[in-house]
Amino acid sequence: MYSKVLPEFERMLRQVDCIYHSLDPRQVMIFEDLMVVRRWFTQEEICSACRKLAEIHAIII
Repeated sequence: MYSKVLPEFERMLRQVDCIYHSLDPRQVMIFEDLMVVRRWFTQEEICSACRKLAEIHAIII
C-alpha cells in the first residue's frame, strides 16, 4: 500500500488540476478536467471522466 499504491495515486493526482477540495463535512475533490460548464457532456467527455474515475477507484481499492 505505502510503497506502490500511494505513490501511484500521488503521481496521478499531480497530473490534473484540483480546483476545489474539502474535508468537512465530507471529503470532496473536484478536478478541472472533469468539469463542463453550461452545456451537455459529449460522449467522449463522459468516457474520459469514467476512465479517470475508474483509475482512481482502482488505486484506492
